[in-house]
Parts: sequence; structure tokens; C-alpha cells
Amino acid sequence: MGIDLHERHDKELDALLRSAHAALDRGDVQTGRQTSQTIFKAAEAVGNRHFEARALLCLAHCDRMLSRYRRAHRASQRAAQVFQLLGDTSGEVMALTTHAFVSINLGRNEEAVEAALLSVRLSQFLEKDEHSVLSYNALGVAYFWSHSFEKAEQALRTAIHMAEKAQPALSTFQPRVNQWWTEVIRLFYERYYVGALPPLDQMRILRETVLALWQRPKAPGTVWERR
Repeated sequence: MGIDLHERHDKELDALLRSAHAALDRGDVQTGRQTSQTIFKAAEAVGNRHFEARALLCLAHCDRMLSRYRRAHRASQRAAQVFQLLGDTSGEVMALTTHAFVSINLGRNEEAVEAALLSVRLSQFLEKDEHSVLSYNALGVAYFWSHSFEKAEQALRTAIHMAEKAQPALSTFQPRVNQWWTEVIRLFYERYYVGALPPLDQMRILRETVLALWQRPKAPGTVWERR
């Protein structure tokens, strides 16, 4: 009987979590956050650490979208810690990539690089290429905001390569957008500190690649920054 109640409780929480993500997908972030908070409290009350972590990760997404970066920082950090205790490497990778992006929003670039590097390392133990693509994309963004442009370019090229060779292939749109932004920021810094306007050819090529991808019919691919 206890097992049946436990399974039913898990199914109810899972359904609520799906509804929270659905609310995010349609842009209703407040509903997504309220639902995630309900899941977290229910899971905490019965000691269900797995759903605690998943609810924390969803809360981190919601708070990031609401520009409540400090709350998102705490939630993503706690989620990563709980996933680690549970031995849930997939969840930990997703929480670390989220933590990296939130740390960037807070100007904590060194922390963002550390979180993304750990995410990359852990993703190597997982079968799904999606985790590695997400991790390398986060690492590239962390590097370019740290002004390590060559490292950023290398990480983003790796993300694109892994996405293209995945079976089935994953979307390369987000890492290519970030690749373009890396070049834009690199050119800005070179122009500002060196004085001469550098060649713009590579930036134009990257921009055209992004526009071409944008105009393609949308197809299933990587779910960025969300589990």
C-alpha cells in the first residue's frame, strides 16, 4: 500500500512539473514559478529529494526569466548539490549549465566558467549528446563574457560539431548565435583598445549562418537550459 501511495505521489508531482514547464513554454512564468514552488514544498514535506531538485531547477529557470538572478543563483546551486547527492549526473549537468548562465547575469564570470567546466566534465559520462552540447554552449558563453575569445570560439565550435554529429542531429542555432556574439564582442574590444577597425568578414559569415538557420522550418532539437 505504501509503495502504491509513493508511486501515485511521484506521478502527481511529475504531472505538476510538466505543467510548470508547459507554462514556461507559453510565456506564463509566474504560473510556472508558483507550480514549481508547490512541487518543491510537497516534495520537501515527504523527503522526496529527486523532485526537490527538479523543482529547484525549474524555479531557477523561472527566476532567471523574471530577472531575479540572485534567487535563480541560489536555486540552481542547491539543485546541483542535491542532484550530486542523489548521483543524478544528468540533473547535475543541467543545473550546472543553468548556474553558469545565472552567474554570468550576476557578473560572476569566473564562477560561471567553473560551473560550465564541471558540467562539461560530467557530461562526458552521459550517453546523450544533448548534455555535452548544452555544456559546451554554456562554457563558450562563460568564456566570451570573460573576454577569453579564443577559448569561447573553441567551446562553441565543439558544441556545434557535437550537435551536428548527434543521431538524430541536434539544433545548432543557439551555439551559432553565441558564436556570432563572441565575434561581435571580440571586434568591439579590439576596436576600442587597439584603435584600428579589424576585418568584419568573419562576423558577416557568422551572421548569415544564423539568419539562414532562423529561416529554416523549425524542427525538434536540443531543449536549451531546461530539463
